[in-house]
Amino acid sequence: MQMETSLRATRQSGFTVLEMLLVLSIFLLISSFIWIGATNIYREKVIDQFFVQLEKDLLYVQQHAFVNKEKIYLFWYPDKHYYEAERSGFKGELFERAYDQNIKVESGNIKFPIEYSPSGYFYQAGTIFISYDKKTYKIIFNLGRGRFRVEKL
Repeated sequence: MQMETSLRATRQSGFTVLEMLLVLSIFLLISSFIWIGATNIYREKVIDQFFVQLEKDLLYVQQHAFVNKEKIYLFWYPDKHYYEAERSGFKGELFERAYDQNIKVESGNIKFPIEYSPSGYFYQAGTIFISYDKKTYKIIFNLGRGRFRVEKL
């Protein structure tokens, strides 16, 4: 008789397989929604971070050219997914910056390298096209003043 009561107590204190499957399926459903949302946020942040870093790098190159009164060249290597800034006269590079493998860079009507004058201005105006995650952006370099802007196409 004591054995029957201990078996009943064990059965009543646990969960059935059906209850565990129900809780597990609800957990997996909620997790899948979170995962889908997180991947979309990650894609947006990749391109946002690319443009933030590019803007900082371009402004740094312009300031360095102006302060040190020397030409700076911005070389792009789209097939290797990086760009670098070098000082004229074989004085060395300022920096080298890699970017995400899924970001595609194409020269529009500007020729690489982009050359900054000792006064911090561009020697040539033009555009660069950036593609990522089925979206295309255009970076427009205006002649003089070293200004640029980004437009989403």
